[in-house]
Amino acid sequence: MTHGDEHALPSLSSYLRVLRRRKWVIVVCMLVVPITAYFYSARQPAQYQSSAQVYLSSQDLAGALTGISSAYVDQARLADTAASLAHVPAVARDAIASARVKGVTEAGLLGSTSIVPQTGTDILTFTVTNQQPALAAEGQIIAAPTVIKLMPLPLRRLVGDFSDQSRVVLGLDIKTA
Repeated sequence: MTHGDEHALPSLSSYLRVLRRRKWVIVVCMLVVPITAYFYSARQPAQYQSSAQVYLSSQDLAGALTGISSAYVDQARLADTAASLAHVPAVARDAIASARVKGVTEAGLLGSTSIVPQTGTDILTFTVTNQQPALAAEGQIIAAPTVIKLMPLPLRRLVGDFSDQSRVVLGLDIKTA
């Protein structure tokens, strides 16, 4: 080899010679890796998934009740807050009760549920993953607009349409002047 040949690029024939010399290593890898992946995946339990998309209404209940509307609402923050509030034990308990699902605990539902706000939209995606297809479908949380009045007692919970202001005020037991 001369001084000028040191920087020459290898030719295609030199690459093919290396492949021919190492062909058994390549063939074994091409067989062992897919077979191992198949047997590993075959041993995994089946997972079933159900999902639902929920539209987040930007209805300002406080503004509707008081007549004072807020100047600015950060939609991304609203979606993140709604996703966080939907992933609490009280909501899981209500979802299990309303779906009449047996054998599912709050922690089990919350552990198998993912609630993700879709970027740039007013939509939350609820996804439930379970090893039993019926529970994955039944565990799907149906979300509706909800207001919970914690104080003063008694606790009041309104679910549904808030368009009738007088019914909302009466349902939340709000004293008006």
